[in-house]
Amino acid sequence: MATRIMLSCHEASRLASEGRDRKLTILEKATLRFHIYLCAICKKVEKQMHLLAQAAGRSLEEEEKRLEEKGVNLPQESKDRIKKELPNS
Repeated sequence: MATRIMLSCHEASRLASEGRDRKLTILEKATLRFHIYLCAICKKVEKQMHLLAQAAGRSLEEEEKRLEEKGVNLPQESKDRIKKELPNS
């Protein structure tokens, strides 16, 4: 099966999004990196995805601290299970 080297912007966006939820194959990573290297728009989209993921992670940590201050505390096992289910944890 032949693999195309250049992705469309739609395919690159899909792969970048999937990469937040699962580990991409070496070929997927390489073709995505190549597309982003050449496409300024997709480079901006990927950067925005990264910033949103960071903000969501910070919000989760801040919420956990707020709940602990109120005396609400999940067992570590529950915290670990939740974190495991979150993308890129």
